[in-house]
Amino acid sequence: MNTKTFKYVISTYFFFTLFYMLVIALDDTIDSSDESEWGVVLLYIALIHLLVFFYNLYSLYKIKPIGKKLFIPLQVIGLMLYFWSEFGSVVESHFYKYLLDFFDAFLIGIIFTSLYFTDLSKDFEMALPKTNKNEQNKINESNNFNDKYQNLPISLFLGILLIPAIGAWFTLKKDTNRNYIYQKSTRIFSFVYAILVSLLLIVTNGSR
Repeated sequence: MNTKTFKYVISTYFFFTLFYMLVIALDDTIDSSDESEWGVVLLYIALIHLLVFFYNLYSLYKIKPIGKKLFIPLQVIGLMLYFWSEFGSVVESHFYKYLLDFFDAFLIGIIFTSLYFTDLSKDFEMALPKTNKNEQNKINESNNFNDKYQNLPISLFLGILLIPAIGAWFTLKKDTNRNYIYQKSTRIFSFVYAILVSLLLIVTNGSR
């Protein structure tokens, strides 16, 4: 993915987020009258998260290194806030909310893949400080080591995104020399995502 396409994705995600917020604001099935201490604290946390989230989108659009660093933590916090709040239980009422959640996850997946598994990730690397010859040699060895790995193909990414319990196992593929062809971080993220989705499905089915 090139920089221009990535910026289109970020712009789409920004306007989609605004649309999603509008849908939640107009939904009369959500009870927003929780005035308990926990409800107030959750509201303040959500507002702070929202401000940082929009700053994160701005940083990603401007190809700033801080945008890449903030993306995953903000998504994890946002997911936790979603299921702690009333919003997490609303998606069961209408099909279009399932569709919104799917499109949200799809855009997040595209951004995540672009940041970590494509050549675009190099654009977010900070400029390296001046180093001596030994340190520079270590950096070059590290870069050569990373070049041995392949980027995650879009077909496998979609497989992991939609069927993580199966797709994650394909990241363990090895070459003829019995070396993994995908980076260790890719394998870890895939299996962690598969475990989280499995646990979420178990909890969801158990609460019905």
